[in-house]
Amino acid sequence: MSARFLFLVLALVAAALPAEAQEGFARVTVRVTGLAGDEVYLDQGSDAGLASGDTVELDGVAGGVPLLGVIRSVSRRSSRASIRGPIVGLGAGASGVVLVPEARLADAAKRGETPEHPPWTHAPLEWEDDVPLLAPVSSRTPEERDIDVRGRVYGRVDYTDDTRFDQQFTSGDVGLEVDVENPFGHGNSLGIEVEGYGQYADLDESDDDSDTRLRIDRASYRRDVLRGRPTGWEVGRFLHSEFAELGLIDGAEVVHRTEGGDRFGASLGILPLPDDTLSDDGDVSASVFYRFVAGEDERFSLGTAYQKTWHDGNADRDLVIATLDAYPSRAVSLYGTAWIDYYTSGDDPKSKGFQLTQLQAGANWRAQSGFGVGVFGSHLRWPELRRDEYDDVIRDTIDDGKVSRIGVNTRIPTSENTRLDGRVDYWKDQDEDGGSASMRYTLRDVLYDRGEVGFEVYGSDAQYTDSIGGRLTASRRFDTGYARILWDLTDFDPDEGDLSNLDQHYLRASYDVSLGQDWDLSLYAEARFGEKQESTGAGIYLQRRF
Repeated sequence: MSARFLFLVLALVAAALPAEAQEGFARVTVRVTGLAGDEVYLDQGSDAGLASGDTVELDGVAGGVPLLGVIRSVSRRSSRASIRGPIVGLGAGASGVVLVPEARLADAAKRGETPEHPPWTHAPLEWEDDVPLLAPVSSRTPEERDIDVRGRVYGRVDYTDDTRFDQQFTSGDVGLEVDVENPFGHGNSLGIEVEGYGQYADLDESDDDSDTRLRIDRASYRRDVLRGRPTGWEVGRFLHSEFAELGLIDGAEVVHRTEGGDRFGASLGILPLPDDTLSDDGDVSASVFYRFVAGEDERFSLGTAYQKTWHDGNADRDLVIATLDAYPSRAVSLYGTAWIDYYTSGDDPKSKGFQLTQLQAGANWRAQSGFGVGVFGSHLRWPELRRDEYDDVIRDTIDDGKVSRIGVNTRIPTSENTRLDGRVDYWKDQDEDGGSASMRYTLRDVLYDRGEVGFEVYGSDAQYTDSIGGRLTASRRFDTGYARILWDLTDFDPDEGDLSNLDQHYLRASYDVSLGQDWDLSLYAEARFGEKQESTGAGIYLQRRF
C-alpha cells in the first residue's frame, strides 16, 4: 500500500463526513515552560480553552520537523502534554500551537466575564417575620450528585514508505480515557486510561518486524479536595496530583488543604519504568510535599517535595524538587522548577552532598498591544541511579555530562495584521558550546482571508552538525476545519568526518476538523526528499469525546 493510496482513502473519508455538523478551529499559541521525560509543560490552560485530548504542535528544532503531542491534563493557566517521538533539542521557550474548537474558546472567554442579570419576572414572595430574609441556600453534596461519565476514545494510523531503502512502516494505536464521578454514591471518582499500540515493518533485506502492546496509563479511584472536604486521596495507578514531576506511581497519595489554600501530603508505591511498557523494575517510592499558595486565584505558588526511592530493596535516590509559579499581573508570569539530588559516600562517582540535576526557569511579559518578551534558562545533569531509567546514557555522561542553556524570545506586532517573532539561545555542555537563532514574519488575513502565512529563517550551531534553513507555512480556517501546509529546507553541515553538506526538504499538509462538540478528525500527508532521504507518509487521527 502506498502513501498516495492511503491519503486518497483519507480524503474520501473526510469528504463523506457530515458537513453541517462541523465547526472551525482557533489557534492558541503556547510556549514550553518545562520538560520531564517525554512530556512538556505549557504556559496555557483552561482559561485559554485548552482541554485534555487536544492536539499540540511544537516548532521543531533546526531541521523543520514539527513535534506532535496530546494534552494530558490542564489547570487554569498551564497544561501538560505528552509528545510523540524523541524531544532531543527541545527546550524551555519553544513555541507551538494548540487547535481549539471555536465554540469552546468562546465559552472560556465568557467564564471571565460577569453576566448581566436578567430583569425580575416575579413579584416578591411573602415571608414570615421569624424567617431570615436571606435564608441559607442548600446545595447537593458530592455524595448526592448523579453519576457523571466523561472521557474520550481515539484511534490513529500512520504509514511511511521509505523508498530510498525500500521499507514500509505502519503503526497505530487506540485508546480510551474515562472519568466517572460518584460511581458508587460516595462522592468519589474513578479514572481509567488504556492504550493499545501496534506496528508493522516491511523490511527489504531482513525479516519483517511487528510489535503490539497494551498499556494502562491510569487506573485509579480518588476523592478530590472540595469545599468543606479538605482531605483527598487517590489509590491505583496515577500521576501525582500536586507534583507531576514525581512521576507515575502504582500506590496511594493523600493531600490535605488548609483553610488558607496551602496543600501538603504524602505518597507511597511502586514506580513503573517510564517506557512503552510501564513495567515494574523493582522500584519503590515514598514522598512528602508541601505547596504554599497566595490569593483565592492562586496567583503565587511555591512548592517543595522530597522523594526517596529503593531499587530491589536497596536505597537509591534522594530527590528534592522545588517549584515556583507566579502571576503578578495579567501581563507578567514567572515559573521555575529545580531538581536537586543528594548523594552519599556510596554513590560513586558523584561527590557526597547536594547536586543540581535539573533546572528550568523563565519569565514572560505580554502587553495588551500584543508585544511580548520572555527569558528562559535550563540546566541538566544525569543522576546516578540504580534504577535502569537511562538505557542509552554512557558512564562518562553520568559522571561529567551537563548541558546549560539560556535564551530570549520576543513577539513584536509590526502592524494590525503582521508580527515578528524571534528566538535566540546559547548552550554549553562539558566539552563545547553553541547556539541557535530563528526569526519568523507572519501575515494574518493579508494574502487571503481567515488565514496566516509565515516566513522563517533559522540557524543552529549544534554539537555535531551546524545547520541553516528556512521554513514557509500557510494556514487557513474554513467553516469545516483548519488546513495547514509547511515546507522546510535545511542545509546540514557535519562538523566531523568526510560527510558533505546535506540539503534536505520536509513537506507536510494537514487538515483538522471538529465535528460538532463530540468528534475531532485530523488528516496529514508528508514527504521527505533531498540528499540521503526519500520517503512519503500519511496518517489519520479520529477522536470522540463523551
